[in-house]
Amino acid sequence: MDMQGAYDFMMQLARDAGDVMVDMFHKGESVADWKDSNDTPLTVADTKINRMVIDAIRIKYPHHGIIGEEESDEKEHEYTWICDPIDGTLYFSHHIPMCTFILALVHNGKPVMGVMHNPFMNDTISAHDGTAFHNDTPLKPLDPSAKSKWIDLEYIRASKFDITQLREAVLDAGYMCTTVLSGGSYMSSIAKGGLGALVYTSEGRWDIAAIDAILPCIGGTVTDLSGEPLDYSKPLNGAVVAAPGTSAEILAMTKKYVTIRNT
Repeated sequence: MDMQGAYDFMMQLARDAGDVMVDMFHKGESVADWKDSNDTPLTVADTKINRMVIDAIRIKYPHHGIIGEEESDEKEHEYTWICDPIDGTLYFSHHIPMCTFILALVHNGKPVMGVMHNPFMNDTISAHDGTAFHNDTPLKPLDPSAKSKWIDLEYIRASKFDITQLREAVLDAGYMCTTVLSGGSYMSSIAKGGLGALVYTSEGRWDIAAIDAILPCIGGTVTDLSGEPLDYSKPLNGAVVAAPGTSAEILAMTKKYVTIRNT
């Protein structure tokens, strides 16, 4: 497979999706529905971009699988594209431009390239062939001695995990802690040396696959909640995304303090 060609294709899809996001944002896009599965919003732009991605991949790579947050075309194949058409729909639908298009290519369950694109800020993080980029400029390795004191606990009501004890532990350890449902924006910050970590408590592969192609290229880590590698051939069981200076401490607390909710 021509991986450079696939990367160029992925980046063009990101730009096209960004154009749709900007256009519909300025037209005043709002919530069209709420998903029963996780009580999160859905807009026309989400479904339009998801369909655009499926149509483009079907033409360019007809034998590849496609997993999208809003619609999928899964096939048994060694290559699968995983897409979140708008990560941060809550903000998009309430006219706050903190949202990203996310797309990754996975080979036999392992991400090999990915992109996170915020068209409102002209901010794009991507990676392929072992190199990560910020707006086409190669990213430098993250400093393992740098320890950001700001982490994000991405949590939704539908999650099976309880992070009450984890939140208390990270605050007691001196971290600033937020819960912001725009993982792409925060993962982009990690890649640029800002945020220290993100703890993700859902199963959506579309939220994490791209950063798992990007962050290891510059020294960061992406694992499940117990520290094991992620397998994108099936739904996730949570994730920890972290810069090298915070990964060990945050993962240790995640292992100790994240519990299964009583239902």
